[in-house]
Amino acid sequence: MSSSLGIDETGIFCALLALIRHSRVRGSCAEGVRGLVGDPDAVAAWGIGTRKGDFSVTDVFLEQNRHMSDENIITELSDEEAFDFLSSLKLGRLVVRSGEDIDIYPVNYVVDPGDDDRPKSVLFRTSEGSKLVSLTVNDKVLFEVDSYDESDATSVVIRGRAHRLTSTAEINEADKLDLKPWLPTLKYNYVRIVPESTSGRHFKLGDEPDRYMSTKY
Repeated sequence: MSSSLGIDETGIFCALLALIRHSRVRGSCAEGVRGLVGDPDAVAAWGIGTRKGDFSVTDVFLEQNRHMSDENIITELSDEEAFDFLSSLKLGRLVVRSGEDIDIYPVNYVVDPGDDDRPKSVLFRTSEGSKLVSLTVNDKVLFEVDSYDESDATSVVIRGRAHRLTSTAEINEADKLDLKPWLPTLKYNYVRIVPESTSGRHFKLGDEPDRYMSTKY
């Protein structure tokens, strides 16, 4: 390998590749590098891939970028797709904060499809205890649901506010939903999580590509 590029520098370029990917720079990775440098001739000035037979970082970037774009590894879900995914499952994780304490609870839930008078939301049932006390102190919560198999994974996170249902009308409407405790205990309280934002991603799983393309270069 006739190149001044060392292992540490290669690691830096791989980190740069990750930065380009997560910053969603359009076009090839090589174009992204030139854009970040601000000079089309800068890559050549670094002495990388400028002579025949040299180890070309640009080629590695292009190869890696083709692999990532062809596979559509990460897909952003719309709010509708995220709620469709939530509706297909029953178990999620509730994250609450009270003062300096942060807790996470597994809860079985149901999606309320909403109507003209109320938005889509997530409901769960709980008994009196630390979970309900935490929501009384701070109603801002996170709610996360995920699933995976051998080839795919999906995760949805809701950021919103939670409140206990108190009116007879709300409780009667909640009783119509298919929401029963999984444990043989009485849970009198319905809690509704109203989203302020929803984010969801679908991932195509697979083996990690060769970081340094050692099999080719």
